[in-house]
Amino acid sequence: LARIQRAHLLVHPSLMEGGAHVVMEAVRSGTPVLASRISGNVGMLGAAYAGYFEPGDTHGLAALIERCRDDPAMLQGLRAQCDQRSPLFEPAREQATLHVEQRWVDGDVPSALVVYDEGFHEGVVGIVAGRLKDAMHRPCFVFAKAIDGALKGSGRSIEGFHLRDALDLVAKRNPGLLARFGGHAMAA
Repeated sequence: LARIQRAHLLVHPSLMEGGAHVVMEAVRSGTPVLASRISGNVGMLGAAYAGYFEPGDTHGLAALIERCRDDPAMLQGLRAQCDQRSPLFEPAREQATLHVEQRWVDGDVPSALVVYDEGFHEGVVGIVAGRLKDAMHRPCFVFAKAIDGALKGSGRSIEGFHLRDALDLVAKRNPGLLARFGGHAMAA
């Protein structure tokens, strides 16, 4: 965390990520982020964020880095956009995760967890799902209401339960229930 706080810029070139903790830490630390334009990053940083490059576009990333180096206004603009997103990742949101965990402390934990909370922002559902999965040792889906009013979710799994295959089965058994989905065995 100290290195992120001292950095001028954080580069997150992921090809597939549900919501990276490193991006959250950078935003909370006031460190501007350059990130690949993938759904997890867009969910955390917002659609209009000025620090995106296309996944795998090394020339686009290099141009953004040079612009940040040469144009102080670019770096200040990214920092301002991160500052606007920072409240999404404040400890109060983390408390929502703890609240959910406490629900099952004294009782039987179900085989899988599905959680919706009005207080969750679509940009943090992957982080919350990962924390719940780690704490409860169960596959977990977390949902939030997206800007368009639809529910947007993120899932994390444990060894032996393939999330993407589970979603495929749900979609086949309930046509039209899921607008779209993707992912792999451990995250969807």
